[in-house]
Amino acid sequence: MRKLPVIAALALPVAAFAQMSDVPTAPRDKTLYVGSEEMAAIAAGVPADPSGKPGAFSKRLFQDSTYSTSFIRLTAPDTPHAHGAWSEIFVVREGAGVVETGGTITGVTSSDSATHRGIFLNGNTPPPAQTDEQKKAAAAAAARRAAQGDKAGTDIVGGTRQAVKAGDIVLVPAGVAHRWVKVDQPIIYLDIKFPKAQ
Repeated sequence: MRKLPVIAALALPVAAFAQMSDVPTAPRDKTLYVGSEEMAAIAAGVPADPSGKPGAFSKRLFQDSTYSTSFIRLTAPDTPHAHGAWSEIFVVREGAGVVETGGTITGVTSSDSATHRGIFLNGNTPPPAQTDEQKKAAAAAAARRAAQGDKAGTDIVGGTRQAVKAGDIVLVPAGVAHRWVKVDQPIIYLDIKFPKAQ
């Protein structure tokens, strides 16, 4: 079985991507196939949570400079966030829940919209030591995310809630606040990201 890359923070700087040797760029001269068996193996390999329920995870399947696709299982609600430069499409494969989109994020806590960081499959791996150049690149990327409008907060005011189930598709344009507010059954979905329309 081909080794799949590990998900990383969204819109990371190129210098940070270079540090993660197991997150290759998608090929540009041929197609890439990720079979349902591979995705099932990823999900099956994630340990159960302390209550015995399926564990949550987020794993990047492939990426390039203008797109990425992650495979995600959520077992609990997440926090409000918005990606300033990246739009997303959620393709729900299993489960059911309620997604909230639109409105205004309140209680803004940061410009780091990677709210699933705690369930990244490499989340327990300590980051490699960074050179001064890499630290500067990371600081510049954080400033760029803030300038692009990335944000995370504690609530959404004025959003729209929509029940979502297997087979549904959700488009979240760049800059639009969103969060999963309810998970009735673990939600397994593909998260396809691409730059916002100009």
